[in-house]
Amino acid sequence: MLQYENDDRAIARVIASLSEGETIDHGTARAIAAPYNDYRTEHFVSTGYMPQGDAEWLMEAICRGVDQTALDRDREALGALRVYLSEREENGDTGRVDGWSDMWVAKHVDYPHEPGRLYDCPACESECHCIEEEEPCVHCSAQFEGA
Repeated sequence: MLQYENDDRAIARVIASLSEGETIDHGTARAIAAPYNDYRTEHFVSTGYMPQGDAEWLMEAICRGVDQTALDRDREALGALRVYLSEREENGDTGRVDGWSDMWVAKHVDYPHEPGRLYDCPACESECHCIEEEEPCVHCSAQFEGA
């Protein structure tokens, strides 16, 4: 049976892999917000809808009532979520997101392997991991086969 990395490790890996100016994807945003789900944030966690259309209001709702230890532990992830929400607000993209309930942070199989080299690993198959002068990653190989 395959085991996958936990949510916290997957979220940290995604954030660490971001290039300058990049933001997290919908699935990672949902995974970050889900543990903070309550009546103020349920629309965002379940549909991607940003109540009030306001990133700052939503971040305050997510963090309200959470103890400082948890906020300190999740500081980097919450910072990435804040940037993601602000970008959506700036783009006027505050409504429901199609397919949101099926989205989650892509997780690597918890088995030693190079990113992008293991078939049946959701994180390897979810995006390009090609390195110059090497064979295509599993993501790109699948696209070539389907073409």
